Amino acid sequence: MPLNITKSTRLSTESNQNSNYLGLGQERSGSALRSNVPAPTGGLNTRDSESAMEPTDAVIMENWFPSQGSVSTRKGFTEYATGLSGYIETLIEYNAGATRKFICCNSSQINDITNPASIVSLGTGFTNARWQWANFNAYVIMVNGADTPQTFDGTTLAASTISGSGLTVSQLDGINVHKNRVYVWSSNAQDVWYGATNAIGGTFTKFQLSRVAPFGGNLVSMMTWNLDGGNGVDDYAVFLMSSGDVLLYQGSDPATWALLGTYKIGRPIAIRGAKKVAGDIMMITDQDFVFFSEVFKNDGAVTQRSKLSGAAIDAVNSYASNYGWEVVLYPKGGWLMINVPVATNETYVQYVINTITGAATKFTGMNAVTWGNYNNNIYFGGNGKVYKADEGFSDNSNYIVCDVQAAYSNLGSPQEKTVNAFRNIIKADGTVAINTIVNFDYGKEETSQNVNSSVASGSFWDVSYWDVALWSPEGLTRNDLIISSGQGVDVGMRLKTSLNGQQLNWYRTDYSVTVSNIL
Repeated sequence: MPLNITKSTRLSTESNQNSNYLGLGQERSGSALRSNVPAPTGGLNTRDSESAMEPTDAVIMENWFPSQGSVSTRKGFTEYATGLSGYIETLIEYNAGATRKFICCNSSQINDITNPASIVSLGTGFTNARWQWANFNAYVIMVNGADTPQTFDGTTLAASTISGSGLTVSQLDGINVHKNRVYVWSSNAQDVWYGATNAIGGTFTKFQLSRVAPFGGNLVSMMTWNLDGGNGVDDYAVFLMSSGDVLLYQGSDPATWALLGTYKIGRPIAIRGAKKVAGDIMMITDQDFVFFSEVFKNDGAVTQRSKLSGAAIDAVNSYASNYGWEVVLYPKGGWLMINVPVATNETYVQYVINTITGAATKFTGMNAVTWGNYNNNIYFGGNGKVYKADEGFSDNSNYIVCDVQAAYSNLGSPQEKTVNAFRNIIKADGTVAINTIVNFDYGKEETSQNVNSSVASGSFWDVSYWDVALWSPEGLTRNDLIISSGQGVDVGMRLKTSLNGQQLNWYRTDYSVTVSNIL
């Protein structure tokens, strides 16, 4: 899977915001001129000053997805499995050989929901449903920090045989597979325990991280990181401590591991707040959403914030103690997603990064306690139900509210200008109503009137833009050509719509402006 996220999130805040555009062809006072601005395919930017953003960024992007060449409204979700008790807090895919199963952990239960019409109970009586898990050697191994670890072989759930001198197995709540060994830990301790090569149980040995973590803290997560050092790709063990220490080890046998480095990053937020993405690791910290390759390359320093850094800091400061923080990878949809628990078991939002372009957006309306992949599709858990996401064009028959505000552009001229009219180039499936407004000089006015457009399924709005006879009264539309008014130096388009059964693709906005000689 192509992955250019790091490169795409390093746009310089010092670049000329109009460097990609020819701008206005002339600046004669009183002349009506044309300028075209692409849709905000650069995605949501919560890092930079609005005056320093590229015109292809967005200051608001909610339920739109930035793709190559256009931005499109996201798809919806449908019910997959119902009638479950309590909140679904873990979704697991068992995948070994020809057997593929979908496992749901809810309340005190573990259920097989592969066939949602015939749900099979695998086990009950558990303390919680917050299981961490790993597929290894034709088993799923599960730990939840309160019960005996469990194994699942595709048919039967059974108690694990993991043991160790001084190890209380019911306290284990973290698991990772690294170089053919299973590693387990408790997030309330500094140690990690490892098994024999290719073993899913038996006697585990303790490895004390407290001896090397300079700032202390407990072990939050262990991940495997890939580095091509010039002689082929090698796998490294990465340990994230609650203090913000990151420990990097090389080797196959922990008894002979070599410590390659210790790094200091922001505090990791949650045990599910790190995810392997291609060969890299995405981490949720209280400073930003960080890739480990950036940390390693800069010797522990994060020298360039991501475009989501502002959103990351605000979200962590507000919701760090809530349950549901999670990094999720959905290859089929090209999503790298951060699940943010605004209110535990009630309200969740997602920041989603396009894995091809690195552009980001924000999803709302999907109150996902947890996410999971099954059979290459993406699902999330709610109260008593599992939903299939990226499916259909409504949120379980409810409207999807989509809002986007493009970053501001001076259209290639620093002069004061009046926008006479604009045309949004949009492809729509079905008949839609879109609210539009041109905002000036960093305002974010809400759209106030409906702009109703009847569009044949799949067709473009292709009326000649400069046919003055088609201009309509303000606030209405005729083939998407809209009379406007207002003055300013910098302009930004805002679109808002509620969709139920349709999808939109926005390609660009054409402006008709009159330039004044006032600076």
